[in-house]
Amino acid sequence: MADAVATGQGSVTGVDVQRERLAACRNLLQKYASNKVRLFLGDGCTFAEGPASWMLKPMPTVPEACSHAGDTTEPTPKRARPSERELLRRKEDARLVRNLPRKDRHHACGNMFFCSPDLRAAREAYLREQDAQDEAQTANPPVQATDQLYDKVLVDAECTHDGSIKHLTKFDRWGWSTFEQRFFDPTRISQLETLQRGLLQNGFRRLREGGTLVYSTCSFSHRQNEDIVQWLLDHEPGAQLLSCKGMAAFPAAAFHPLATADVLKFSPVATATSGLFVARFTKQPFDPAPQPPSCNV
Repeated sequence: MADAVATGQGSVTGVDVQRERLAACRNLLQKYASNKVRLFLGDGCTFAEGPASWMLKPMPTVPEACSHAGDTTEPTPKRARPSERELLRRKEDARLVRNLPRKDRHHACGNMFFCSPDLRAAREAYLREQDAQDEAQTANPPVQATDQLYDKVLVDAECTHDGSIKHLTKFDRWGWSTFEQRFFDPTRISQLETLQRGLLQNGFRRLREGGTLVYSTCSFSHRQNEDIVQWLLDHEPGAQLLSCKGMAAFPAAAFHPLATADVLKFSPVATATSGLFVARFTKQPFDPAPQPPSCNV
């Protein structure tokens, strides 16, 4: 994804509640010098940060007055002293960074666990320009609601991993006596379903109209896959299930009505791979049905 937006105007935002997974992702991004990427340590069910596109949009500069009327000489650029607002912002950024483990602080920026150097510079430039406009009482264009939504959302949800061969082989070390507890414990399954519904619904609500959302797990469980998909369709009137691209090349296992229609299910039997479930959505415009007029007699 980072490679796909490297030469365009887009950016990539990632969120995970596990610091270790974010750190592994950060290391890969640094290894391959990926740009336009932010990572947040937080709960995907409540994540509400908009995309970084506002950092990348050029803002109109505030004109500087010449020292003498009619003087067309370019003013000598001077390094302005930080404004009071900028100093307060730096203090707040430092406070947020201190909440992270010491080894993660160097790469953090404000409330971001990681921010690629280009976005970090763009953020600073944007905020300084915004401060200058505010001081000059220049009207800033209002942030539109659509600017806070994403074009594409990937919800790679936490699951029981029962379809992942790599995870299953770990039981040779963990002991197969724990298999049933990890994969079939009713309390754990119920908690996972609640988490999956929350992740998918919040991801869908962060999606703009006409955008694309992909929901995926590495589980064979209908309760974690098709049932979660159906739950979203039942609870979000604007949700529409789309056919996954490349379905002809990867026939889905026909274990469920949805599996033969629009979703993909990879398995050792059907596709000679580990288990993987993929569903693709878009968001359609939705207007609540008008209420019938009241009849007063």
